[in-house]
Amino acid sequence: MRSVSIRLAAAWLVVLASGCASMPKVDWTGSELAFKDAYKTYTRSLRWGEIERASAAVDPERRDAFLAGMRDLGEMHFTDYEIDETEFDSLAQTATVRVRYRAFRTDTLEDNTYLETQHWSRDAETGVWRVDHEGPPLVPARSVGAR
Repeated sequence: MRSVSIRLAAAWLVVLASGCASMPKVDWTGSELAFKDAYKTYTRSLRWGEIERASAAVDPERRDAFLAGMRDLGEMHFTDYEIDETEFDSLAQTATVRVRYRAFRTDTLEDNTYLETQHWSRDAETGVWRVDHEGPPLVPARSVGAR
């Protein structure tokens, strides 16, 4: 009788362990949800031409360079965007988002696709997600050989 009880207890442990292994990852701190909100607000702001609003998400040390880079693109009207890829690292509190924007220059009506790689990190003190770029904020797709 005792060996049956031990086998039954062992079987329950296996069932419980497999159930826990298949449970979805829980973000107890809410950092992934806050990140998604931050990058969507930033990306939508760029899409609608709200550059000042978008700049609020940029690392304060890089904000002036971001605004200058956007000015260097000239007068543009964004018509659409698509999130190509999102990578989130909950342990490092970093993320990368690749976005493809459709836009036309208002002076030439030239239609182009622009790519943006957003590098996000969460400020340990404030918990605020900030975006940074390696170089100009948006790059014409044709200059990097993309579709």
